Amino acid sequence: MQAIILKKIPTREYDELIVCYTQDFGKATYIAKSVRKQTSRQASHLDILSLVDFGLAQKSNHSRILQSGPMPIIKSACSLNNFANLKGDIKALALANFVLEIFDRLIFENDRDEHLWNFLNSKLILFDQSAGKVDVDWLGILDKTTEEALIVLGYNENISFEEIIGDHLNSLLFARKMLE
Repeated sequence: MQAIILKKIPTREYDELIVCYTQDFGKATYIAKSVRKQTSRQASHLDILSLVDFGLAQKSNHSRILQSGPMPIIKSACSLNNFANLKGDIKALALANFVLEIFDRLIFENDRDEHLWNFLNSKLILFDQSAGKVDVDWLGILDKTTEEALIVLGYNENISFEEIIGDHLNSLLFARKMLE
């Protein structure tokens, strides 16, 4: 299963909850056992802002597990794209964090949407390819990303995220400050 890691939440001594957007199931949360141990083989593969391919330990039907049973456990993970350029450029990273916050705060779990998957993946690729270049119109990219995000989420592009959420998106405020 392919997914983009949105957020990690420490739990227990060495475990983490991995919140991701999967190509097959939409936004989902899985548990990564012992991933915070220094000897963990999959820790580097389950980094935030990474496109990963992973397998789950439970063989049962995915939707049944998520609705009624224990949280699926990530048994193996392999990073397909770690977006290294993006992570090395503060402007690209600010934009990527804005998109991740949108997915974390506005997307419901277990609601597959190919348009959302394509939007997220294409934006991270764009930010990664633009990172480190001097002639990039980052404010233009931010404005276009904001407009496209509103549209792909089903909103009018003339509304703001603050109006939708009823709160500020800290990552959007940070991105604007970094890009001005």
